[in-house]
Amino acid sequence: MQKRAQKEAKSTHSDSHSSQQDLMKTPSAEDEKGDVDLYRGEEEIHKELQDKQQSKPAAVGEAQRSVSAAEDLQTYSEREWKGNTTKSLLIRKGYEAIASEFNLRRVRGDNYCALRATLFQVLSQSKQLPAWLHDSDISKWPKEIQSDQDSIKDWQFPFETSNSKVQHLEQCLELLKKRVTFNFFLIA
Repeated sequence: MQKRAQKEAKSTHSDSHSSQQDLMKTPSAEDEKGDVDLYRGEEEIHKELQDKQQSKPAAVGEAQRSVSAAEDLQTYSEREWKGNTTKSLLIRKGYEAIASEFNLRRVRGDNYCALRATLFQVLSQSKQLPAWLHDSDISKWPKEIQSDQDSIKDWQFPFETSNSKVQHLEQCLELLKKRVTFNFFLIA
C-alpha cells in the first residue's frame, strides 16, 4: 500500500512538472531572458513582443546615447508598472504626484551610468557653469569645488572612507582620467 501511494505521488509530481515545462516552452509566456511571466495573459505578452519588434530600429540608436531626451513620467510609469497590484498602483500614483516636479531622462546603463546621471543633473540644473569647469585638467576640479562647499557637502560616495569628500572625488577623477587615457591609447 505504501508503494502504491509513492507511485501516485511520483506520478502527480511528474504530471505537474511536465505541465510547468510545457508552460515554459510556450514562447509567448517567456520574455527575451527566458523568464516565465506568470502575471500577464498570453495575448498581452504576445502584443508586447510584437510592439518591441516593431520599435527595434529606433531603439538601437537610442541605446547608444549617453543621455536621452526628457521622458514623461506618467508614460514611463504606465510602461514599467503595468499590473493592477496594489504596489504597482501605488507606484504609478507616486509617479503621477511628482510628474510636474522633475524632468527625468533615460541614462544608458553601464559602469559609468551613476556618474553620467549625476554630472548631467548638476550641469543641466546649474544656472552658470563655474570658470574652473572650462579647465581641461579634471584632476584640478576637486580643489576648486572645495572653495564652494555648498556644491559638495551633500554628496555621498559608495564605500566612503574617512577621507574628505574632496579627497574621495580626487581619487575617483584620477582613476577616471587614467581609464580614459588608457582607453584612448587602445582606440588609437
